[in-house]
Amino acid sequence: MAIFRNPFRNTADFGHLHANTDNLLLKIVNVVVFAFFFSSNLYGNLGGHGYHFHGPDTYITPASYVFQIWGLIVLLLLGFVIYQFFDSAQPAVLGIGWRFALLGVLNAVFVHLWVQGLYLIAFIFSILVAASVSAIYYSLTTKHHAKTDVDAILVHLPFSLWHAWSLVMIFISAFAAFAGHDGHNHHPNVLVLVLVILTEIFFALTALGYVFSSKKGDIAGAIVLAWTLFGIYDRQGNDLISFFALGCAILACVAILKALYFTFIAGDGRISLGDGERAPLIA
Repeated sequence: MAIFRNPFRNTADFGHLHANTDNLLLKIVNVVVFAFFFSSNLYGNLGGHGYHFHGPDTYITPASYVFQIWGLIVLLLLGFVIYQFFDSAQPAVLGIGWRFALLGVLNAVFVHLWVQGLYLIAFIFSILVAASVSAIYYSLTTKHHAKTDVDAILVHLPFSLWHAWSLVMIFISAFAAFAGHDGHNHHPNVLVLVLVILTEIFFALTALGYVFSSKKGDIAGAIVLAWTLFGIYDRQGNDLISFFALGCAILACVAILKALYFTFIAGDGRISLGDGERAPLIA
C-alpha cells in the first residue's frame, strides 16, 4: 500500500486546474485591455468628443449621430468583460480567446492614427481591425451559438454590430486617405461620385446578405448599415449621393422588416445574430 500519494497522478485534474488558471489570466487581460483602450472611447462618445470628430469630412461620411453606434458597441463590450466571469459565458470566452486583446490594441492604434491625421496608415489598420473582428464574429457564429438571451446581448451582439461597423470604417478611412479631406463642401468628380455610389450599393447588398444569410438573419449588422446609409443621406449635400443613399437605406430597412417578421411573428421569438454556414465578410 502506497504511503505517499502523488499529487499530480491525476493528469486530467491537473490539466483542468491549469486551464482554469489560464482562463483567469485571459479574463484579467481582457479587463485591462478594455480599461486602457476602450473606456476613453466610451467617455468620448458619451461626451460628444469621439475620435470621429477629429476626422475629415468625406463624400461618404454620415451624420455625426451615426457614430454613436461605436459608443453602443463599447458599452456592450463593457458588459462582455463583466459577463465573462460567469460560468455560462465560458464557451464563448474561450472561443474569442486572446483575439479580443489583439483587437483592442489594433483598434487603439487605428484611433490614434486617425486623430493624428495619418489617414493612409489608419486605412491599413482599419482593414486589420475589420479582419480581427471578422475572425471573432465567425468563431461565435459557427462554433459558439448564443444559448441564452444574455449570451446574445453581451457576447454576440457587440461583435455583430462591430463587424458591420468595421466595414463602414474601412470605406470612410479609404475616402479620407484617397478622395480628399473636404468632400462635404466641394462637388465630387465623376470617378469619386461613381465610387461613392458603388460603396452605397455595397452597404445595401451587405445588409441584404446579413438578413438573407439564414431564415432570421443578422438583424444587428443590417441595422448598422441601414443607419449609416440614412446618415449619409442626411449629411451629404450632393443630391445624387444623398438620395441614392436614401434608396439604399430603404432597401436595407425592407430586408430588416423581413428578418423581424420571421423573428417575432413567424419564428420562435429568438433573435438570430448569425448563421453557422456564413463565412466572414473579411477573411
